[in-house]
Amino acid sequence: MKKSVILILIAVTFFTCKKTEQTSFANGKWKLIERYDDPGGGGSWHPVPDSLSYFYELNNDYTYSKSGNYASTGTYSYEILNNGFFMLIFNHQNTKDSITSRFDENQNLIMIYECIEGCFEKFKKIN
Repeated sequence: MKKSVILILIAVTFFTCKKTEQTSFANGKWKLIERYDDPGGGGSWHPVPDSLSYFYELNNDYTYSKSGNYASTGTYSYEILNNGFFMLIFNHQNTKDSITSRFDENQNLIMIYECIEGCFEKFKKIN
């Protein structure tokens, strides 16, 4: 009986002292693969050629980098919204950009930009 109590105490101590690291569910390197355009209704997805593509790299320590014409680096955070949507919040050079996002059925990252015509970008995780 005494051995059982000691073993239980050791097990409880082991599991309660385990360090957990919080990471973003969207971490990784994401490549722009498609854009959705909806000029006047009936929009569709269009492939993005490699020459116009860019990457977001979202790191476990909540830093990010973005390549391409509008390259930037900084920190990011996220807020969970309703119905599978979340807000990615990028902080760089005293500027904050918030982008409503979600994952599609293939686990691609969809970023939804504020515009009149429905402006979406689809990113595929490459690592």
